[in-house]
Amino acid sequence: MNNKSEAGYFAIARESADFSFEDFVSRYYNTEQPVIIEGVGESWPAKQRWTETYIRQALAKETKAEAASLWYWMERDMLSGDYQTPELVQRLLDASNTFARSKSMRIWGS
Repeated sequence: MNNKSEAGYFAIARESADFSFEDFVSRYYNTEQPVIIEGVGESWPAKQRWTETYIRQALAKETKAEAASLWYWMERDMLSGDYQTPELVQRLLDASNTFARSKSMRIWGS
């Protein structure tokens, strides 16, 4: 697919996990453009550990998790021993100008 919009579809930019926070903010965050950040979490224990069974068992112990089939409403630090919040995300979450969204936002790594 090329970068032109085709019947409602468009190409999404891809960046490696090591691109700079400043570039991310200026090119994607401030302009609200989607981006796929590749290579995030390659060394995280979660990559091997997280199965449906593991997540169900781990979150069943969490009083803050509200189960809705496999999907959970969770707070930021749940299962934190299994992953690391990428520096780019951590800096955005900690920024004084970051505010809570009224609708959920999903972040995936590839």
